[in-house]
Amino acid sequence: MKVKILILKKNHLLSIIFAVAFLFSLLILWRVKTSSKALNTLNPLRYKEDLNVDLTGDGVKDNIYIGTKDNNYYVEISSNKKNYYLKCNNKLNSLGKFKEDYPINLRIHDISRDKIPEIFIQSSENGVPIQHIFTFHNKEFKDIFCSNGNILGFLDYKNNKTPKLITGTLNKGNIDLGYYMMINEKLENYSFDSSLLPGKKSIMDFITYIESLPYGEEYKPDVFYQGFGESSLYAIDKISSECYEVSFIQGYFTDSKWDNSGNITEVTWNLDFKGKGKDDNSNKSYSLKVNLIIDKNSNNEFKINSLSI
Repeated sequence: MKVKILILKKNHLLSIIFAVAFLFSLLILWRVKTSSKALNTLNPLRYKEDLNVDLTGDGVKDNIYIGTKDNNYYVEISSNKKNYYLKCNNKLNSLGKFKEDYPINLRIHDISRDKIPEIFIQSSENGVPIQHIFTFHNKEFKDIFCSNGNILGFLDYKNNKTPKLITGTLNKGNIDLGYYMMINEKLENYSFDSSLLPGKKSIMDFITYIESLPYGEEYKPDVFYQGFGESSLYAIDKISSECYEVSFIQGYFTDSKWDNSGNITEVTWNLDFKGKGKDDNSNKSYSLKVNLIIDKNSNNEFKINSLSI
């Protein structure tokens, strides 16, 4: 009898455990279902910044979702129980199309220094690069700039000088750049001598070198800082071993260190490349982070002191 009672208790216990597990599973499925509206539209995109920030100036952090519909990118911003969709300027009415070897990049910078940051987007459509800049004004996000450039950068971003936006195109060893400042919530264009871009020669020589891989691997240009170790060239070895053809896609840069007078002493680039795989002719994508500092032994030119993939 005691044994029978003990068995009944054990069976009841197993039944209770099963019921609790079943209910817990239902709860998880319900939570996934209720959140799938936001999740299942997302692609495995690369985010370059923390996308949980205050974009409207109300003191509350907002959320940004990047998704695709019919292979076209869209950006949704959730702010204080209200949703906004970024609407493009009619001059370039597209945020780009999803392409595995040409990633979309969304970054957030407050170049106006009014504590309401601007949104910067780099993407592509049919192999053509796309850039957009959005700002929040009069309770809506406005597309204040669009172009087909593949270079986006910022100078004097966090020092004591006025932030500068650099945008333009780099193609086949040629670079054409525009120089802008945010004045009274508008981008003002100024003339810019691209030779003044910190590290311009080193970056352009480096991009040309990467595009020469794998055949030109042994012909390393003089762009590396003194003491730059061979072990740091893993990224180059990887691309060279995997691809028979490499092309530059897009670049982004910002200054990161300054001297006591506010002069730039360090610049960081993110360079995107695409390649054709040696084994199966597949499309491959690579993002290189390249850091440059002033080399006093080379007439104070900016040279690459770190490289990662």
